[in-house]
Amino acid sequence: MNDYSLTAKKHLSKDQDRNFDKVLQILKDKGATQMECAYALIKGAGLSLGEADNIVVNSPVWIENKELNDDIRKSWNKSDELDT
Repeated sequence: MNDYSLTAKKHLSKDQDRNFDKVLQILKDKGATQMECAYALIKGAGLSLGEADNIVVNSPVWIENKELNDDIRKSWNKSDELDT
């Protein structure tokens, strides 16, 4: 697994506004998956899992996966409701 966190940390340290979409695009262009992007934000920017997940899932960089992600999460929530 490539450690994209170093790339994230490098680009975020240069960017005063912490432009996560810009960094996510760089990571995606380097071949990172959504999960690797979230990990890179956790390790490279010190974000929590929830924060990193929210940024990645809602980023325009990964818009092509948004509907699928939402559908999967809805099915998980329905499954959790059935289990209780």
